[in-house]
Amino acid sequence: WSPDGSRIAFMSSSSNKRRTIYMMNTDGNDLRQAVSFLGANPPRWSPDSTRITFDDAGKSPAPSIWVMNSDGGEKQLTSNDARDGNPVWSPDGTLIAFISNRDGNREIYVVNADTGKQKRLTYTEVNEGHLSW
Repeated sequence: WSPDGSRIAFMSSSSNKRRTIYMMNTDGNDLRQAVSFLGANPPRWSPDSTRITFDDAGKSPAPSIWVMNSDGGEKQLTSNDARDGNPVWSPDGTLIAFISNRDGNREIYVVNADTGKQKRLTYTEVNEGHLSW
């Protein structure tokens, strides 16, 4: 459910395990395919219900973080040879935290949802995971 309660985003999986994101109004009308990808993580609504973030894990050897407007149009926020995944919105909707193994092990990063500017937050020798803001 979107935070404002007006839309639902969900994943559907076919027999070949291809996952697709759909959106619709809460009354079931206006069902449309939003984006197709093989990610294992659910899409996440922005706090203001205008955008959704997701990763494209499984679509390529190096999954990326994406943001999509609720009315269509998507933008890739990360692109590198590492695995970027598990995106989570900040409460104010300006940043998206995610996990990346670009520096050897899984660390926490944030990316600005508008500019794509990224910053590493953790510097540990263990694998980080299971983000919540």
